[in-house]
Order: sequence, then structure tokens, then C-alpha cells
Amino acid sequence: MKSRDSEGSEQKEGSMRVAGLILILAVLTAAPVSGTALTDTAAGFSIKVSFNASVYPSDQNITGITYPVAGDTPARLDAKSVMLYHFDRKFGRTGYGALCYRATKSVELEMGFGYNDMQMEVTQHNNLGRWVDVGGTPQYVWAENAFDTQKDNNLTIMTIRPGANFRLSSKSWIIPFINAGLDVMIVKARTTLDFVHPYVTPRGSNYDLNTKMETMDVDGSDIVVGMDLGSGLEFKIGPAISATFTVAYLFQFQKAFSDFGQQVKDNAADPGIKAATYYFDGMNLSNVSFALGMKVYL
Repeated sequence: MKSRDSEGSEQKEGSMRVAGLILILAVLTAAPVSGTALTDTAAGFSIKVSFNASVYPSDQNITGITYPVAGDTPARLDAKSVMLYHFDRKFGRTGYGALCYRATKSVELEMGFGYNDMQMEVTQHNNLGRWVDVGGTPQYVWAENAFDTQKDNNLTIMTIRPGANFRLSSKSWIIPFINAGLDVMIVKARTTLDFVHPYVTPRGSNYDLNTKMETMDVDGSDIVVGMDLGSGLEFKIGPAISATFTVAYLFQFQKAFSDFGQQVKDNAADPGIKAATYYFDGMNLSNVSFALGMKVYL
């Protein structure tokens, strides 16, 4: 099992590799056309619409606090239970629109708005421990049980993005550019997870350890701020219209839902679901995105 430090190091190394690839793409696209003039130099407005596909990394486990089993005492089984949830690798689809202003022949400013519909799976595990007799010696044994992966999770991101595009010089119909933006992301999550409710029942002079499933409703929102860096190509296909292709990487300044317990709703069947403490560093929203778009000059 990898440690949290090693996983964090791998994520940082992955981020550095992606940023390096983006920088290389910017250099390569700039090299063949450097030292020439732009096709059009007039200042003015344009409207850009694009569609993005993003890949998000996996996250650390959400671990619930270890809690005693209902109906049990240390003199019986001394059983304990803990729930673990894990956000798997995620994929997002974004529709994005922006109003752009060409300030100079090489600098373009934009204010954009995006809507991301994220596809996410959550794997669920329960660790249930109790004293057992192993060869006449009592031992405390933990058993991990996996439950169905939750696939119908509603997670959306609304993004407000002021940004800038730095167009590199070109005489041809292909204009390379690099861009950067500040991303203010309003993240909303709504899902229903499973929660194992263990309990003990007497059977003669012994006791049985049983479980039943409860539902844990999660519904909340969070604001995350990040910065994106990318490079791409603009293809002039007419006097007032262009097509664009962009590869970008998003760096987040803080993670989403680090206060996961605040997003858990009250459960009348098992109040302990809301009362439990959940340990979670937060959801990772850093991602690599690929965007195809159109730009219309006004």
C-alpha cells in the first residue's frame, strides 16, 4: 500500500510533467513562425465558444471515525466498524463561452464562464473488527468488505474565468498562442452512498454480529480557486471566424470538500451517520483538459 506522502509526490511529479509538456507545445508551435507579423492587428471584440474534455486524478480515502457496534459491550465481542469511501479517477465535460477583447496585436483578454458535468465513481468499503478465537488464542481481527461502486453521482462545477491569451506572431492561417487564467470554481456535489450499520444480537449464550445497510446522503457546495496554463493553435478559416485547439493544465490552490462531514445530511434511521467524524484532505480538481472551439470576431 502506498503512503500518502508517496502518492502526493507522484501527483506533484505528474503535475510537473504535464506543465512541461504544455511548455514544450508552446515552444514548438512558436518556433516555425517566430519573427513574423500577425495576420490582423486591429483591436476589437470576439466571442469564443469551446467544448473541453478533462481528466482528473484519483483522491485519498474518506475515512469515517471508528465507532462501536450497536448492542455490543467489551465483555461481548468488543466489535468496531469504520467506513471508507474513495473518489476514483474522474472525467469531466465542459461547455465554455467567453467575451474576448484584442488589446494589442499579441495580447487578448477574456472573461469566460464554464459549466462542467463530471462523471465520477465512488468505491465503498467497510472495515469490521472483533475478537475471535484463533487456535485457542484470542485475536482482534479486522475484515474489509467491499460494496457496490456508486456510479450515479451528480457533481457539477460552475467556473468564472478571467484570462489572457498571448498570440505569437504568424503570417500564415495558423496562429499559435499560450494562455493563462484565474479559475473561480463553484463545485456542487449530490450523491447517495452506503453506510454499514453493524449490530449485535444474542444467540443462546453467544452473540451474533450482524449488519444492515443505511443510506448516507451527501449534498453540498464549495468554492475552489485555481489557475490554468495552456497553449494551442488558432486556425483562420474566414475573415471573421477561427477554430481553436487548446491543451491546458489546471492548478488548484485548495481542495474541495475537505470538510466532508459538513456535506453529510441528517439520517433519521441512523443519526450516527451525521455525527461521525470524517477524515479527508479534500477532492482533487487539478486536471488536464483538451478543448476544441470556435471564435467569431465582431
